Amino acid sequence: MCVARTLDGGEHYLVTNVNFDPETLLFHPNITEVVLAYDSEHSDLYVSSNFGADWESLSTGVHEYVWDYLDKEATVYYETDEGNSTFLWKATIDATNRISNYKFESLGPIETNSLVLNNQFIFVEKQLNQSDTTGEGGLFVSYERGDFAEAMFPLKTQEQHYLIADASEQQALVAVYHYDNLTNLYTSDASGHSYSLSLQNLRGSDIDTWRTRSATVELVKIEGIRGTYIANRLDPVSSDPRYWPVFTQITYDKGGTWKFIQRPPYDSQGNPNDNCTISEDCNLNLRIDQPSRSGVYSNEHALGMIVAHGNSGKYLNSYWWGQYYSNVYLSRDAGFTWTEEFYRGSYEYSFLDHGGVIVAVSRYSSNTVYTKSITFSCTEGLSWREMNISVNNLYVIGMLTEPGSTTLEATVFAKTPGIFVEWLIIQLNFSVLVDVTCQDEDYVDWIPSDERQGGHCLLGEMATYERRKPEVCCFNGRDYDRPTTISACPCKLQDFDCDVGFEKLTTDSPCTLADGTVPPEAPIVCPEGDSYELTLGYRLIPGDKCEGGDFHAYAPRTYACPIRAPTSLLLTSASEFYRVGETVRISLSQGYGSERSTVYSWNFGDSHTLQLTGLSNSESVTHSYTATGVYQIQLSAANAGGVNDVSILVSVLDEIQRASFSSDRILIVGLREEFDASYTLLYDSDDIGTISYEWEVGTDRTVTSPSPVLTHKFLSAGNVTIRLKVSNEVSLANSISTVLLHSSSDNLRIPQDGQSYAVSSRVSITLVATDNVPLPTQGVSYKWDTGEEGAEEQTTSNPTLTFQYNTRGDKTIKVHSVSTEDGTTINHVVSGTIHIIPEIGDVTSLHHTGTTDETLSVNLTIKDMNKQPYVGPVTLLITDDTNNDWEYNNHEFYVTDGTLMFTLSPLSKYTTYKIQLSLVNAVSNFYNSLEVSRVRNTDQSVVITLHWVDIPADTEVEVWEQLVKDSVTQEIMDNIPIESWRLFVDLSVQEEQGYTIHVRLLPHNNTEEGMQELLNLLEEINQLFVHTHDIVISGSTGTQTIPVISSTVDDGLNNVQQVYTLIGLAVGIPILLVVFVLLLIPFVVCGVIYIRKYKKVSHAYSRLRQTRANNFMFTHDGMDDEDDEPPVSLAGEKGAKGAKGGNVKYDLDDNFERTGLDNPSDA
Repeated sequence: MCVARTLDGGEHYLVTNVNFDPETLLFHPNITEVVLAYDSEHSDLYVSSNFGADWESLSTGVHEYVWDYLDKEATVYYETDEGNSTFLWKATIDATNRISNYKFESLGPIETNSLVLNNQFIFVEKQLNQSDTTGEGGLFVSYERGDFAEAMFPLKTQEQHYLIADASEQQALVAVYHYDNLTNLYTSDASGHSYSLSLQNLRGSDIDTWRTRSATVELVKIEGIRGTYIANRLDPVSSDPRYWPVFTQITYDKGGTWKFIQRPPYDSQGNPNDNCTISEDCNLNLRIDQPSRSGVYSNEHALGMIVAHGNSGKYLNSYWWGQYYSNVYLSRDAGFTWTEEFYRGSYEYSFLDHGGVIVAVSRYSSNTVYTKSITFSCTEGLSWREMNISVNNLYVIGMLTEPGSTTLEATVFAKTPGIFVEWLIIQLNFSVLVDVTCQDEDYVDWIPSDERQGGHCLLGEMATYERRKPEVCCFNGRDYDRPTTISACPCKLQDFDCDVGFEKLTTDSPCTLADGTVPPEAPIVCPEGDSYELTLGYRLIPGDKCEGGDFHAYAPRTYACPIRAPTSLLLTSASEFYRVGETVRISLSQGYGSERSTVYSWNFGDSHTLQLTGLSNSESVTHSYTATGVYQIQLSAANAGGVNDVSILVSVLDEIQRASFSSDRILIVGLREEFDASYTLLYDSDDIGTISYEWEVGTDRTVTSPSPVLTHKFLSAGNVTIRLKVSNEVSLANSISTVLLHSSSDNLRIPQDGQSYAVSSRVSITLVATDNVPLPTQGVSYKWDTGEEGAEEQTTSNPTLTFQYNTRGDKTIKVHSVSTEDGTTINHVVSGTIHIIPEIGDVTSLHHTGTTDETLSVNLTIKDMNKQPYVGPVTLLITDDTNNDWEYNNHEFYVTDGTLMFTLSPLSKYTTYKIQLSLVNAVSNFYNSLEVSRVRNTDQSVVITLHWVDIPADTEVEVWEQLVKDSVTQEIMDNIPIESWRLFVDLSVQEEQGYTIHVRLLPHNNTEEGMQELLNLLEEINQLFVHTHDIVISGSTGTQTIPVISSTVDDGLNNVQQVYTLIGLAVGIPILLVVFVLLLIPFVVCGVIYIRKYKKVSHAYSRLRQTRANNFMFTHDGMDDEDDEPPVSLAGEKGAKGAKGGNVKYDLDDNFERTGLDNPSDA
C-alpha cells in the first residue's frame, strides 16, 4: 500500500509505501503537517508529523479517534481495545513523530464508539454491566480537559444511551434515550456536569441505531444566530410511540423556552392562508430528517437565512408512496417569520455570496421528474429565476459550494437517465448574472428578534448586523466582512432556565421543584463564617450575557452558613499498635458541621483527658502510655448545633526480646521435619498482639505463618541455615541457626553392633544417632533385616526391634527407614553385627601332666546347655594361691569342636599349686580347680601299668582315680625311704585297657650326686612294683585289688648324660683346646637347636601370613627336647578388620588354633 501527497496543488505527487491500508486520513485542524491514517481492516491507527513522509504506529485495536483542536500541540484522543474492554487514551505527537501516550486508568472501561470531543467538553460513556439493571455506567464529562466526572440528570428514569446534540456556546445539549423510544433533551450548566430537562419526547431514530452508536435526533442549530435551535417532537397521543405524530418547535434561548413556528400568511402562489393562530395549531412543521442541504439549512455567512422543507398544519406530513408531501420555506430573520417558496417538491439548495444568492435544484428521488435547469434568487427569495444547465434531462444527486459560501460558484453532481449512466459534474458561476458590486447604500442594519421578549435580545445580547437589502441584486464579494455591533441587554426571565431539580410544567409556567426532588438547603459542607447560595429554581443560561435588570429576582439567594453539629467525625492513627512509652499521634477529621466554635474533649482511656476549641487545634494530638493494654480513645465534639462522639482503639503491646527454635529429633533428608519457635517478652504480659513467624530455610523457601511450628521437607544433606523472625505489630526478633541434615546412614548406628547374646534369647535392637538425638516416630517406618536365616523382614514404627535368635553365629543386622507419606527411602541401610553364642553348660576332663622343666598341658571338654559340644568364644581365667601371672590368663579362645587344649609355662619354684580355671563367655561362665605338683624336669619316671577294673557303681570317676593314685603313693611311702623327696603321682586312664601311672621325684638339688640318688630311688620304686603284683584300693565301699601288669623306669637323662660325656672327653686335651672346645660347644648346640626351631617356626609363619592381622610377634617356650612339639604363640596388634590384639597359638603339627582375639571373625 502507499500514500501519495502533493505539495504543489497536484502538479506532482510523492509516493510513500506503507505496510498498512490507510482507508481514512484525518488532518490536524491547526497543524497541517500532522495527519492520522486509519486502517479499518485491522483497526490500527498511524500518525505522521511530516505530511505523510514517515509513519509511526500510534495504537492497535482503535475504534474512535479525534483531534483535540483546542490544544496547541498535536494531541489525539482515541479508544482502544484491551481484552474484552475498551479504554480511553490520549497521545501527543511532537515534530519528530515521537509519541507520548497516556491512559485514563481511573476512568475504567468505556462503551465502544462513545468518545465525543466538542469544544471544551470531552464525553464518554462508562461501560454498562449487562447484569446490572440499575443504570450504572452513565455519561462522564471532562470540562476544559480536567478530570472526568459523571453527568447528573434530574429525572429518575433510567438512562440507556446518550447523544451529544451540540456543545457550542459554553453549554452542552445532550439527548438521552430512556426506553420505548422516549428521548429527552437536556441542557447543561457551564461545566457540562449538571443537566436540566429542556425538551421531552424529542424525535430520534429507533433503538437499534442507539445500540450501534448510529442514532440521530431531529435537532438542528441555526448557524450564526446564538441560542437558536429547531427541533421536532413527538406528541404522545397513543400508547404506541411508533405512531406518535411529529410537530416542530424553535428556541431562541438555547432550550430554555420552546415555541411553535407560525406558518406563512401566503402560499407560494401568493394566495393568502386561512386566518388562524398558533393556538389553533396553524403552525409550520419542518423536516429535519433530510440531508442538511435538503432539510433545514443555514449558514453562518448567510446570516439569518434558513431554507427548509415542511408543511403547515398541526403535524408534519407522513411519508407516503415514496415521498413526503412537503413545500420549500424560507426565513430571512432566523426563523421568526417564513415564506413559502415552492410547492410540493424535494430540492437541494445552497447559499452563495454570503447569502446574496440562493440556488435550488430538484433533488433526485424514486419518483422525481428529471430536470434540465436550476432555480436561483439574488433578492432573498423575493423573486426567482430559472437557468438551464443541460439540454437533456438529468438526475441531480447533490450540490456543493466552496466552504463559507462566500463566492458565486457552485458545483452540481448529476447523472444521465437510462441504462448507460453518465456521471456529470457541472460547474456553475453566477458572476455573469450578478455582476454589480454592492455599495454602502445597498446595506441595512438587521437585529435578530424574539417576539417573546418584545425586543431584540438573544442570550442577553443585542447584536446588530449589516446585511444587504433584499431587493438589491448586487455582489458582496469573497472578502466581505460583515460589521457587527453587540451590546448587553438587561436580564429578564427569558435569560434563565430551570435549575437542576426544577422544571416547567408548561412553556410559560415558572420553574417548580420536580417530583421526587429534595428541596434545596444549605450545603452539607458549609464552613462556619462562610456563606452559601440557595437557588430559587432558576439559573442563568450558560453563555447568556445579560446584565442587571431582573437578575436578582431569579438569581440564587446568599445566606450565612448555619452552626451545625459536627458530623462524620473520624479518628485515625499512624498505627493501631504501639510500644510502651511510644508517642501515639491521633488525627481528627470532620466531614461536616461547624468547626471554629466546636469544643473537642479527649479521653485517652488511662485517666488522662484533654479539651480543645476549634478543629484546627484538635486535628492532631499526641499521647503516650506507661503500660501495655488496649485503650479506647474517645472524642466528644459539641457546639450550638449539637454533639457527636467518636472513638478509636489503640493497642499498647509487649515487645519480643528474643526468638529461638529447636527440633527434638535428628533431621533426616526426605522426611517432613518440624521446628518449634519460642520467644521471650520484655514485660511478660498478655498484650502481645498477633505473633507472626517468618521462616527462611536455606535458599529453599520463605514461609510466613501465624503458627510457631515450621514443617519442612529437606531435599539435600549437609548444613542448612535456618532463619526465624518472630514479630508482632511493634517488635521483631531474629534467630539464626545452622542445623545438620542427615542422609543415608550419616551419623546413624546400631549400638548393639559387636555385642554377644545367648542362643534363644530375645534381643532388643535399636537405631540411634551418634549425638543421641531421638529419631522420628511420625511419618516414617523402619525396615529390619535381622540376619537370621529364613526370617522375614520386620517393620516397626519406631527405631527399635525385639527379636529372638534361635541359631548361633554372627548375625548382620540391616535397617533403613522409609517415608510413610510417599514410600521413598529416607536413609540408606545402616548395618551392625551381633554374636549369638551358646551358654557354657559343663566343662570336664580336666587333666595335667609335666615336670618342673616342661609345660603343663591342659585338655578341656566343653558342652553347652543342650549337652552339645560347645562352639564359640571362651575366655580363660587362671588364678592360684600364690598369685602367679599365668601366661594365658584372661585370654580368649575360639572353640570349634567342644574341646580346648592349652599349655602353661614351667614354674620356677618347686611347690604345689592349686590352680582355679574359669571359662567364661559373654553370656555364661564355668569354674573348676586343679592342684599341680611341680618337680625338676628330669624326664625320669617310673611307669606302672595296672590292669583295668570296673569302677564301683557308687564311686565317681574322679574319686576312683584319686583313690588309685593315693594307693600307689601309700605303697611307695610304706616301702621306700623318700622322706626328703617330693613325690608326684600322675594317672592316665585307657578305658578297658588299664591305668598308666607316672611316678616322679623332685630332687633336693641339681648336683650329680642328687641326680644319682634320684635314679637309685626310682629304681627301688620300679623294683617295688615289679615284685608287687596287686594294688589294694581302700574306699568308703570297701577294698578292691588292681593287678600290676608291668613297671619300668623311663630314662629321661639321655640328653643330660650326653652333655656330661662331652665334658669328660675334653679333660685330657690341652688347656687351650679345652678352652676352645668349652667355648665352641655351647654355640654349636645352640645353633643346631635354633636352626631346627627356626624351620618349624617359619613353617608356622608361612601358614599365618594368610591371616588378616597387620602385625604379629612369634614366641615359644624355649624347650630343647627334640621329641617335644612346643607351642608357638602369636601376639597380634590392631590391624585390618578392626583386630584389637591377642594371642594365636599354632602347634607345629599344623593344627591351627586361635586364642585371645576380641573378635573371632577378625582372625
